[in-house]
Amino acid sequence: MVEWWKKEGEKIYEVLGGCVARSLEEENPEMAIICAKPLVKLAEVERANYFGYEGRYNYNSAIELSKKAVKLAEKEGVPFFMKDDLVEIKKTIKDLGFE
Repeated sequence: MVEWWKKEGEKIYEVLGGCVARSLEEENPEMAIICAKPLVKLAEVERANYFGYEGRYNYNSAIELSKKAVKLAEKEGVPFFMKDDLVEIKKTIKDLGFE
């Protein structure tokens, strides 16, 4: 059972982390925020090595990618309806001890 969770958890990180990374490459702050919010929330609830760190995307990269998404969104701006999401991502990063 643990192996199944690890495998599926890595897939979730891969999809969400890949989405943020691609959004950053394309300088698309809206998509970066859309993908960074569930990514940072996954990292928030995992807070441990449940899914492992073997893949390119994991807890540590989730935090770093989310920080980059925030930076892009603050630089480029996001629609008014995403402002609360941006604030929530920033708060989650801070609550996890990263800034």
